[in-house]
Amino acid sequence: MTIGHLFQKEMDVFSLLLNRYLKAAHSKFSSRKSINEEMENMYGLKITFYNTTEGNHLVHHLRCKMINPKLVHDDHLLYQVLIFIEAMVFQATFDHASRFEEEKRRVIEQLQAIKDDKQTYATYLYEASIQKYYVDAYSLEEKIQKIDSTSLEDIQRYYHDTFLKGHTLVFGTGSFFENEKVMIKRVLGKYEKGSIKPSYPLLHVNQMEDIEIHLPIHQAILHFGYQTDIGYHDPYRTALQLFNEMLGGHANSQLFTVIREEKGLCYSIYSYLNSHHGILSIATGVDEARIKDAQESIHDVIASFQYDMISDELLEQTKAYLIHQITTNLDKQSIYIERALRNHLYSETYDLNARMASIKNVTREDIMYVANQLKPVMIHRVRGVQS
Repeated sequence: MTIGHLFQKEMDVFSLLLNRYLKAAHSKFSSRKSINEEMENMYGLKITFYNTTEGNHLVHHLRCKMINPKLVHDDHLLYQVLIFIEAMVFQATFDHASRFEEEKRRVIEQLQAIKDDKQTYATYLYEASIQKYYVDAYSLEEKIQKIDSTSLEDIQRYYHDTFLKGHTLVFGTGSFFENEKVMIKRVLGKYEKGSIKPSYPLLHVNQMEDIEIHLPIHQAILHFGYQTDIGYHDPYRTALQLFNEMLGGHANSQLFTVIREEKGLCYSIYSYLNSHHGILSIATGVDEARIKDAQESIHDVIASFQYDMISDELLEQTKAYLIHQITTNLDKQSIYIERALRNHLYSETYDLNARMASIKNVTREDIMYVANQLKPVMIHRVRGVQS
């Protein structure tokens, strides 16, 4: 189930707390223990709440995983699960102040723990620095302060004024009988309304930003951000995905092979994409004394793609790797839920054969074109505290 509305940074905090509260304070049960016992009675029902930012929208997701009722010969199980979810999500009561404060404390502790893992914290700081170009969000410290000052009444108002009025979608995967589909539609279908159609502005930065932060660490953690001007629906999107895999997407990539294995300049290095906003990022951890060497070597590896100095063998190996990833994921139920959501968000119909063909048809010229689209927009360094 997916519920979305326009992004506002205050609601980003409220949505996080609401998710925790809904799962901890079911309107039909008096305690967290009784909620968990009921889920165990439904053959280990698994419910997960999480949020994503989709362009200019904030999106709640509820994922429910249950055993096939046919396997346990329980004709009432599906209805029992549906009624449980309906009450949890759409019939919430806000009279469990102590449980709310407990969940709020846990969220604050989780966010504070981000600082304890310096690699995670460095990535968080970099992503926040990039994110500010297309969405107005709280910093980590501001988010913690806002959570701490948020009351149960704030969450109740958000629930009634925004959450319940949000665009709502229901997806299901599995082997359902026709009468089961009718039941799902009858219980949850009545809440479906609207459509979530986010806009994803491509990143456009006129001047490169150079950020340096000092933390008590012994190794430097670097992030490099590149603008590609290639969005989700761009015909070169598949070529960009292949380029990312060849550059730093897996253990046989060029960054890993050249900079870590051959030159020994870093202890970790990889690249990753934000396809919606056309951003390619490189992350690496290096010795303080070798920062300059690492930066120059990363530049040289990218240049090797820009001047078509890659082999046909590397391209074909990467195509095979990406196709293997796609076919392996076909066995995962979660992939079908995500695909159904993508089909809605991006107004597309996923075609596996077309997807495979688009990968196989990418040429070295396509890779070279994509590599030459890269425009550096950010260098983000986290270094040790200077004495």
